[in-house]
Parts: sequence; C-alpha cells; structure tokens
Amino acid sequence: MRRLIPTLVLLLGIQLILALALAMRKDVLTANSSDSALIPATLAGVDHIVLDGATVAAGSPGAPSHVELAKSSGGWALIGYFNAPADAAKISSLMEQLTKLKRGLPVATSAAALRRFKVDDKAFERRMVFSQGGKVIATLYIGDASGVRRSNARTADDHAVYSVDLGSYELPAQPDAWLDQNLLKRNADKLTSIDVEYGPRDHIELQRTKASDAQGFHWSDPSLQAGKALNVTRADALLRDVTQLRVQRVLGTEAISDWQQDHPALRLAIKDDRPQSALWTLSKPGTGDFYVLKSSDHPWFMAISSADAKQLLEDGGSDALTAPAAAATPTPNRAKSGANNAQGAPPGTAVDSAH
Repeated sequence: MRRLIPTLVLLLGIQLILALALAMRKDVLTANSSDSALIPATLAGVDHIVLDGATVAAGSPGAPSHVELAKSSGGWALIGYFNAPADAAKISSLMEQLTKLKRGLPVATSAAALRRFKVDDKAFERRMVFSQGGKVIATLYIGDASGVRRSNARTADDHAVYSVDLGSYELPAQPDAWLDQNLLKRNADKLTSIDVEYGPRDHIELQRTKASDAQGFHWSDPSLQAGKALNVTRADALLRDVTQLRVQRVLGTEAISDWQQDHPALRLAIKDDRPQSALWTLSKPGTGDFYVLKSSDHPWFMAISSADAKQLLEDGGSDALTAPAAAATPTPNRAKSGANNAQGAPPGTAVDSAH
C-alpha cells in the first residue's frame, strides 16, 4: 500500500496540471464579451482602406470587385481608379458607423459556420482592411444578411459570428460608388461669367455682376446683337446647371476617339473667383447612354448622365439664352431701384432676381 502512495500522488499531480492547462487554454472559437465593440481599434488615424467584394467561385463568370482608398494631405483618393478624389464625408460616416458596431450574442462559433455565413477568410460578401502607416489595425468580414439592414460579421481576430447593424449593400465594392460626385461643383455666388461657345465665331458671353441695389444680379453680354436681349430665366437655369453638375464616374485621363471630344456638343468657359477660368468640353460618345465632360481644372474625363447633359444643352442653347428684345423674359418689378427690365433694357443687358 505504501508503495502505491507515491504513484497515486504522481497521478494526482498530473491530473491537477492537466486541469489547470485546460482551464487556461483559450478556445479560438470562443465568443468575446457580448457588449464589446466589434472593432476595438480606433479608426481615427486610418490612412488606407481596401474593400473587396463577394468572392467568386472558380470557373464562375465575373471577378471579385475591389476598391482601394488612400489618404494624404489632399484628402482621400481612389487608388487604381485614376487616383480620382473619393467622397471624404462618405468615408468618415462609414468609419463612424463601424466603430459603433457591437458584438452582441454570437450567432455561431464553429469553423463551419464561418463558411456558411460567408465570413470566412476566403469566402465572404465583403472584406475591409484598415491600415495606418503601413500597419494593418483591423480586418472586418461582412457576410450574408441576417435581417433588415443587418448582416453576419466578424473581425480577423474574432472566430465567432455576430449579427450587426450593417448591410453589405452599404459597402459597395465599385470605385465609382466612392467617387466624389461633387468634383465639378462651384459656388454660385462667386461665379462672374459663363462664355457659351457654339462654334469658332458663335458664342454668348454671360457676364454677371451684383445689381446696384444689391438685391440681385445683373446679366449682360457686350457682344449681343442689337434688337436682342438675354433670357434671364434661362441664364439662371444655366447657372444652376453649371454649379450643381454631378459626376457619374471617371473614365480616364486620356481621350479616346469614341468620346467625340473633337466635335463637342457644347463648350463653356466658367469664371469665378479662381485665378483661371475653367474650360468645359461636353461631347456625346458614339456609344453609351451618357455624355463625356473634360474640365481644364482636372486631369480626368468624366461621365455625365444624359439627363443632366441634355438639360445643360437645353439651357445653354443660343435660342434659349437670347430672344428678340420685345419677347425676352421680363424680370421682376424693380421700380424702386430704377433698374430696367429685359423688355426696356438696352440690347445686351438684363436684370436678374436675387438668389
């Protein structure tokens, strides 16, 4: 019996060591605290984001979509998409939304569940990698939908699946979805002239100055033929078209013949408080339901919707902007300031209402 005691003590010691080891071992599939942030790292200093779209099975048509965003002193740019400017406000809003995501209760904790819910390393709906100074600080996987505006998700450090308040559709994996569509936007209050060119010797020069009573703007064209006056309503409409035009997508930095830039539908020279006028060339491609616009302010050729381009052409047409003096659009009653209305004004002038 005495000889068995050391053996039993040894076995007891081994059991205690094994029990301690099991207690200390961390199961990689164990879920984290339910009230913790899904992305614990701060995203405030992130300067590089890679967003990959849904994985495509081998042999299937199509290819995974990809967006790469990089931040510099000039703002966010779309790498691989002609370095076009990205929508900084959209990126900031998304990162704020991501930092508010909570784990909640785990949906599943098995390795098979990662594949089933499409949050696996190689099978996912969306994957976002956030870096700072070349170092990855967080990787987020978004899987299939788990409800209205909800998706299954996990991070690279987390092997449990959670349901979060974020839909994969809120993470578009096409570069044009992150483009700054206000690339051409200008301040209407600071615009001073629009020179509309229809041909080498055919143009209308819309000059815009503050009216004497400071309650509107004065439109004029010093080269307008006698007997004609400017249509103020159309001039105002053209102003809105120019200052609020949105870009659909960026096409490149080199022109191609199909874009017909050598045969433009319209040319505009836009002057505001900037040192140089912006020269716009608008053309209709031989194929496709869009127009191409090149601005001297930017290196890119940009796609404009047909609806917006046609409105620009309609409001900027020679027949739209001018009319016989007696038929020109009358301006509001400005008797107190003594200003002439379009019908009684000298040729080449018109008075606009306040904006």
